[in-house]
Amino acid sequence: MRRTTSAMSDTKNSSAGRVKIQRPTTIHDSGDPTDDCLFDAKRVFRLIEDERYLSAEVLHESLRDRIRNEMGDEASSPKKPNSPTRKFLAFKRQKSKKTIDEKVIAAHQLLEERKDVVKRMEDRCRLFKTAKKNLDINDDWTLAQTLFGVTTYYRYEADGSMSIKLAGLVNDCSLFDQVAVLREFDLNHLWAPFVTSSMTVAQLDKLVRKKCSRKNWFVGKSVSTNI
Repeated sequence: MRRTTSAMSDTKNSSAGRVKIQRPTTIHDSGDPTDDCLFDAKRVFRLIEDERYLSAEVLHESLRDRIRNEMGDEASSPKKPNSPTRKFLAFKRQKSKKTIDEKVIAAHQLLEERKDVVKRMEDRCRLFKTAKKNLDINDDWTLAQTLFGVTTYYRYEADGSMSIKLAGLVNDCSLFDQVAVLREFDLNHLWAPFVTSSMTVAQLDKLVRKKCSRKNWFVGKSVSTNI
């Protein structure tokens, strides 16, 4: 009985840090805006949940423009009226607020309440755009060598770290198999040259993992951490 309880406890602890992956809900969502601002605001967060960040960003920008057009100054942070003119403008805005579509106001409030989620989406989109730029442009990369059909570049970052980029053609390999190799980081030590151990340290969300690998070179050792 004690052994069974211990095993159950270990299983519970090991699964505590895992991210529960939900079934996608936006498979048939094109990401195009509709006439309903509140509906589109909810769609933005569903797209984010499904990690369709770029589609969510485009819809969010369209939604923000429509809210600004409808609400005007109401969509920005209100200022405390400290003069007769500002008091009059505040009263005028409050009066005109009644004519604004309630769904527009509700959409604005939803975006404000979940602005931290929107901020993470914007950070991810910047990361993706930077990654695409790194693939397309080599101006700020230093060519190291080309060997076995793979070209290696490196670049020193502002924080003192060094980034490495490998470019080459992958023949007769499906996209599924390529993604599987990237995702199965824990198995790298079984096939990657010089890698003696590899493991996933943390699953931060469905997309982002923190990984660690140990490599033995001809001289010395190195440990690398990837996110």
